Amino acid sequence: TGMVARRDLPFQTISAALAAVAVAGIGTVFVLPGEYTEASGVVIPESVALVSLGGWEVTSIIQGGAPAPGTIMVDMGINTAIHGFTVEIPDDATSIAIRANLVSGDTASIRYVTVFSQTPTANGIGFQNTGTGKIIAEELRWSGAGGCDAFMECASGIFAVESTHLPNSAAAVNDNVRVLAGRFQGSNINCGSANTVDGFDIRG
Repeated sequence: TGMVARRDLPFQTISAALAAVAVAGIGTVFVLPGEYTEASGVVIPESVALVSLGGWEVTSIIQGGAPAPGTIMVDMGINTAIHGFTVEIPDDATSIAIRANLVSGDTASIRYVTVFSQTPTANGIGFQNTGTGKIIAEELRWSGAGGCDAFMECASGIFAVESTHLPNSAAAVNDNVRVLAGRFQGSNINCGSANTVDGFDIRG
């Protein structure tokens, strides 16, 4: 059984650690290198940061099975952060790897995070901002041979990102950047995949 502030008594799952820190109302969950299966995804509670000690190359969050429709692997709350992970996009048309659903004036920080898909179907979304708040992101990457519907999507609010990488993939990625509403602010947006249908899909 894990205990908060006791590195000698680690939690066995990310979700358990986040739930424990949520009771305190603020804090940072440090995650050791490894592959963590979270079938229903995790929720980062308000004012909590999820930080990998080894970086995205060696620390991953996977769904690990047939996902329920609409699975969100990492759901970010108000003034939260995720740094240094690889996160799976579940194989479902309505699933999302990382979502921030915030209100105006609130932010979520995403830094050095990679998303991937293991299936050839163009299902799911990598990063999504919804609500009226703001994602502030740096170094977002795509990996793997699978496909997805959108690598980054601004459904509403503000999605601000510096440096993204979508290299060549064996399967289709329908949109590198999709803007349904709100505002997308991007710098150094790299899309090198020949299987990307639209580099920028601006609808809002």
